Amino acid sequence: MDMRKPATIDPITLEIIRHGLVAIPDEIDANITRTAFSPLVYEYKDFATGLVDPEGRLVAQGSGSIPIFIANALGNAVRDGLEVYGRDNIHDGDVIISNHAGTLGQHLNNLVTYTPVFTGAGEDDLFGFMRILIHWIDVGGSSVGS
Repeated sequence: MDMRKPATIDPITLEIIRHGLVAIPDEIDANITRTAFSPLVYEYKDFATGLVDPEGRLVAQGSGSIPIFIANALGNAVRDGLEVYGRDNIHDGDVIISNHAGTLGQHLNNLVTYTPVFTGAGEDDLFGFMRILIHWIDVGGSSVGS
């Protein structure tokens, strides 16, 4: 194989893969909307779902989310978690929750939950992280909704 020659990518296959990756967070989006108790979530869609790679770079995001969450908040939480816990200390079944305003650049009511996705292919098989950033009404404060 000649490494100097650029690889050709079939545009139809590329679109199938791209839409398949977006379909994953879109399914999570639909479930959150259907099961939410907060009108900020089920009416205003004040959340974002998506998939990031093992370094916290955005791979795919649900198409129904609030656009402001597309900014680095989605990957920043994962990058912060990798720095705090280390990649070797994140395991299958872990769920990490963060509302650190310094990391997310937003207020404490925006909460990120993410979990690692492993391929099962071997020792270093971390594919990425599924994550949800959602506006959670009752976080901290002395009164409901504060």
